Amino acid sequence: MRGIVGILTVIGVTFNCFGDQRTLIVKDDYPTVQQAIDAALDGDTVEIKAGIYEESLTFKDGINIKGASRDAVIICCNAKAGSVIRVINCGKGSISNLTFRHTGTENLTKEDKTLFPVVQLDTSSIRVALCTIENGSSHGITIAGKCNCEISECIIQKNASSGIFVSNEGAAPVLKDNQCKNNGANGIWFMNAAGGTAERNSCEENIYNGICVTDKKTRVNLKSNRCIKNGVSGIYFGQGANGTAEDNICNENQWHGISVADNLSAPILMRSRCCYNKRAGIYASKETRARSRVSTLEGNGEISFLYIRELLSRRRFDELEEIATRLRKEKSRFTNGNWQLNHFYRSLQENWSDREEKYLLGVLEEWIKEKPDSVTPRIAMAGAYVESAWRARGGGWASEVTEEGWKVFHEKLGKAWDVLKKAEKLNVNDPGLYCVFIQAGMGLNKPKSEMDTLFEKGISIERAYYPLYCHRALDLLPRWGGEKGELALFANKSVTLTADQEGEKVYAVIAADIASFMVDPNDPNEFFDLGLSYPQIKRGHAEILKQYPEATYYLNTYCFIASIYKDKEVARELFDKIGNNWDEYVWQKEVHFKKYQNWVYGTDSSPNK
Repeated sequence: MRGIVGILTVIGVTFNCFGDQRTLIVKDDYPTVQQAIDAALDGDTVEIKAGIYEESLTFKDGINIKGASRDAVIICCNAKAGSVIRVINCGKGSISNLTFRHTGTENLTKEDKTLFPVVQLDTSSIRVALCTIENGSSHGITIAGKCNCEISECIIQKNASSGIFVSNEGAAPVLKDNQCKNNGANGIWFMNAAGGTAERNSCEENIYNGICVTDKKTRVNLKSNRCIKNGVSGIYFGQGANGTAEDNICNENQWHGISVADNLSAPILMRSRCCYNKRAGIYASKETRARSRVSTLEGNGEISFLYIRELLSRRRFDELEEIATRLRKEKSRFTNGNWQLNHFYRSLQENWSDREEKYLLGVLEEWIKEKPDSVTPRIAMAGAYVESAWRARGGGWASEVTEEGWKVFHEKLGKAWDVLKKAEKLNVNDPGLYCVFIQAGMGLNKPKSEMDTLFEKGISIERAYYPLYCHRALDLLPRWGGEKGELALFANKSVTLTADQEGEKVYAVIAADIASFMVDPNDPNEFFDLGLSYPQIKRGHAEILKQYPEATYYLNTYCFIASIYKDKEVARELFDKIGNNWDEYVWQKEVHFKKYQNWVYGTDSSPNK
């Protein structure tokens, strides 16, 4: 030890009266790290020489702990003993140049339910720098309470759960220049109303996401992070989480570069580079409130709503044409089996308000003038008119539609029909043209022979294009003038038409689309009256899920249809797989999902009338 120190103790608290900072050397002055910490005063530094120290430490407010280097100093304890170091209610201080490690994790069993982080930070504002935190039985670092600490230049790796876990309102750390890699969950996880900043971190090869942000009131700023080769997404926002993601690199992830998982989350995404991801560069549903600005998205396996919408708003017509051409040529599907070309057009034409319609049509007119020989903008424009027509009509029964609603409905469908007729004179190689034709023709009550011709033209371009079959099937519903049994005959014909490619899968797709569109979960008799074969629906769904195991929509439709047919054995198996990942488009409301689930598990006697 060095320095002459004045010591004052007041109500059990010891102060360094003269402010003379000391260095307490472990191994020279104290045999253990904890003994040096206990002896240290505010402003003192505990310096640790090279070695392995088997201890579980409690930090003291105001001190600094410094190792010889992160490779030379290892502090470890058995995973069952607790955290390697706990920092609680410490307003200042620092920890640097150390490795913290759990031991004995290989001996943990499923019965060991109390798991500890390697480093626990609670209601503290210290700095942790140049450390390695690894092999945790739970998270590498937990940050909770009113915690404004800084974690910088650390390596957080090989922990059973997330590398850094930030939870609770008031937790708002600064995380910068860290490496969070090979962790069993997320590289960094913010949740439960936490805040803070993550900047210039490298989050690679984690089992789930590079950076995960979840829960309502969680709001963080993510800037210049590298999230690469993670098992799910590079950056994930879900369950109402918000914030900004700016200048991040999210490449080569197994799912999306950046994923906005639900409509409650509305982050601002700016200037990120999301390339060569297995799915989308930036993913968000068409109902999203997230905003994306000028991002680079190249070489991704799937297109996304936000990306297509952004290209349209920026008048990047060449890129839109290139995407459409590629989707037609490669016959690209999503991992759930649905066609990406159909999603491309839906991204362009759906979810525009009446106020925004003039802007959309103006941009599409520009596209047509720039590319007069292309069917792509004309299909999008016709689809926009169809969407606008249905908004004017409303979703109720015909008797509920106003006179003005009918007038606008037929006027907009007529405009769509005119655009499609002009498009058909071009070199058509896109089945999407005839999907919109069928949609418009259904509303205009075109004769059956004409609708059959449109369908035949569509499948002559691409016989396995699911949306053609679904739109034609909707027109054959009795509520749209179809005769009894006609839809069932069409579904069987569809199996024959696609026998070499889809077979009974297309039968299941038609049934799924009809069920989602028309079935009242409280009274499915209208669906039963269609005469569809439940055994064929089962076989088709089983084939879809075998080929596309990530098809959660079809997992839900299969479960729903099995439930309304009261096939408890199949429904139970499917409910087990769904868990809480129910699809609102299928079940409409959670109460319906729970009602059938309760019936399957034996707590409700009747799932429907």
